[in-house]
Amino acid sequence: MALINKTKKFIFIGNARCASTSMYKELGNISVNDETVWGGNGAPPNEYHMSLNDVLNQYSDFKNYFKFGFIRNPWARFLSAYFDFKKPTHCLCEQVSKYESFESFCLNFTKDSVSNDIHYLPLYNQITVGGKIGLDFVGKFENISKDFEKATEMFGSKTKLNIHFRKTNTSQNYKDYYNEETKNIVAEFYKKDIELFGYEF
Repeated sequence: MALINKTKKFIFIGNARCASTSMYKELGNISVNDETVWGGNGAPPNEYHMSLNDVLNQYSDFKNYFKFGFIRNPWARFLSAYFDFKKPTHCLCEQVSKYESFESFCLNFTKDSVSNDIHYLPLYNQITVGGKIGLDFVGKFENISKDFEKATEMFGSKTKLNIHFRKTNTSQNYKDYYNEETKNIVAEFYKKDIELFGYEF
């Protein structure tokens, strides 16, 4: 589940494909001697990437803690997920690898059950409560180093993000993988993310 630090009084919402594993690692390091509520890196995906709303419903005693998480450009995040989930080590490998190309995956995405998986859900679902952003700090993946330092400074443990697990290894810009049709499919699916966070293709 999300990392709740009862000593430093913060809640971290680890959104999928937003470097959550890297941040969990760093936050775990600074929480070694603290009292925490956390399922660890081996937690099931729906707990590992638990939404803020679910956390607050389950742990209402901590609703006044400092809450933070990260968002990411939907087109870049979607492509990153595609590449990572094609790896045989990932639980979604079979569902994603059955498509012969990224374009084919995009064209069939909304009709495939994979679109309901926690790894692909819009981040709007993850960080809003009653339709409003419920986090005290929303960092951007595109500014991850500075924003992570800023967030951790807010609860008195300023920390650099020194690692990046499961980074997408591609030299091409994410825009190069899309055509007009696939760009619009992603835009429609993540419409609320784009509007709420001000992202553009």
